[in-house]
Amino acid sequence: MTVVRLIFLCSLLLAGTAWPDNETRLRESGSASSIRLASTDDSGSGSKVYIVQLRTPSAADRFASFNKTYTGKTLSMTPTSFDKFNAAVQSYTVELGALQDKVLAQAGSDIEQIYSYRYTLNGFAARMTEAQAHKLEHFDDVLRVWEDEIRPLATNFSPQFLGLFEPTVGLRGTPGLDGDGVIIAMIDSGITPEHPALKDTREADRPRLCQTSFADNTLLGQWLCKIYKRQEDILLYESPENWNGICQAGERFEETACNNKMIGARYFIEGAQNSGPIDDGEIISARDVDGHGTHTATTAAGNRVNA
Repeated sequence: MTVVRLIFLCSLLLAGTAWPDNETRLRESGSASSIRLASTDDSGSGSKVYIVQLRTPSAADRFASFNKTYTGKTLSMTPTSFDKFNAAVQSYTVELGALQDKVLAQAGSDIEQIYSYRYTLNGFAARMTEAQAHKLEHFDDVLRVWEDEIRPLATNFSPQFLGLFEPTVGLRGTPGLDGDGVIIAMIDSGITPEHPALKDTREADRPRLCQTSFADNTLLGQWLCKIYKRQEDILLYESPENWNGICQAGERFEETACNNKMIGARYFIEGAQNSGPIDDGEIISARDVDGHGTHTATTAAGNRVNA
């Protein structure tokens, strides 16, 4: 049975008044004049949020290993498991934290750190002035400095956009890939956990007649099929092995909202709070407000459901 599991990481949206032009521009680190945020609101402080990557390898870069296999002249690299709770990994992340603290202290005592990244990226996000960001760029320990951009949401016609059904290169074309055993992490506007495409169960078997609109839309059909609707749903997916993530509770989002299909959810708000006002009506949790995150998540890993 195909099992595609989903982790949802929610990034809260900023107020519409802070959005840039529709065209998103990716800005590389460079001279001081090139370092600026897309948002024009500096909250009166003259500082902005920047993301800084250090040269020292992250924990994953340092400890993850790969199995090498050759098919003719083609080399395939298959990653082995990475255990973040391994004692050596934990010790190494402490070292990375100390290095980040040293770099921050050298750049300025008034810099406000927001996030510390240690596992897939070695770096941090911090609020600082443009001059401090420019100074950091020239440190030997620093690899790159990015501004924290506001990125507009824009998807439509997702299967065509992703080329999923292209005959030779589409994932669902000739390769016929269904994602069996894959865990997908999404970073988007939120998730609607009760969406039918995210269920980890299916209805119990019932006669074909009770699977049609007749069973739902007629009194006779409802009466004949009610005994089958009372049967317990059948669990489709077992609990994932070696999963150490969380289902983070928040506003209108219970810790029990996740299941064996949508196995985890988190939300991150500190960056949004440090970059500008948050949208009116936004929910402070991983719950989706505008449907964008639910759309992309179910496109990537949703169950097949009847529209």
